Amino acid sequence: MLQPRRNRQTRHETMRSASAVKSTKIVKPAKPTVNVKTSKDVKFSSLSLIDPFAKKHSRSQLQQIRIIEAAIESFANRGIEATTYARLARDCNISRPLIHHYFPTLASLFLMAAKHIRRSHLEAAMFNVKKAGPEAWDQLKAFVEGSFDWIEQHPNYAKFWLLYYYQCGLGGAIASEHTALVKAGEESLQSILSGFNLRKSDDPYVLTKSIQMTAIGGTLSALTESRHLPGKKAREITLSAIASILRGHRLL
Repeated sequence: MLQPRRNRQTRHETMRSASAVKSTKIVKPAKPTVNVKTSKDVKFSSLSLIDPFAKKHSRSQLQQIRIIEAAIESFANRGIEATTYARLARDCNISRPLIHHYFPTLASLFLMAAKHIRRSHLEAAMFNVKKAGPEAWDQLKAFVEGSFDWIEQHPNYAKFWLLYYYQCGLGGAIASEHTALVKAGEESLQSILSGFNLRKSDDPYVLTKSIQMTAIGGTLSALTESRHLPGKKAREITLSAIASILRGHRLL
């Protein structure tokens, strides 16, 4: 007995669909080009070892440096609130997922930018020291003048540094990390001050901090009082104040 026409059509269509499924290849979804990890999985130890002055960098390191440089410019000129992953992606021509892969949060990017700037600052200061003569006072002057030269050569770095100090005043992770950054500056100064004939009554730590705080105050004045206190004048006053500290310890 013949089945109704409607049922025969349904069976025919079902068989045709099954045949089509068998002949169709299953295409596996492509793997994402960037494996975006969570902040818990990302480690920043490798980035902290990047030397911005090295002759060669890996592709990954170059990308991270480009991101950091773009972030510094954005933080310095737009502020923290207006800096976004989308803006950074446009600025440095790197995809947003890749930026997020290297820096899961803008806070982590801000902190790494601060470390990058600190290293740049110390490298510039110590480069000046290497060009100075063997006398400890000449090296100390070169170290301080290197800081002022750095401010003039990197205005965005300097503006970022003012924002960084403000964030340190708010406390949190940035403030706790600031201790390590300051420590690096202390060690550089201590290596220079070791060339002076310190007396037993001289406290190396107190002397180092006195000079460091004076130098920081001078550079901040150069940044914030540029209209009334030109950089050259701020440099002279800072060096004069440091010389007075050394005379007080009978080191000059």
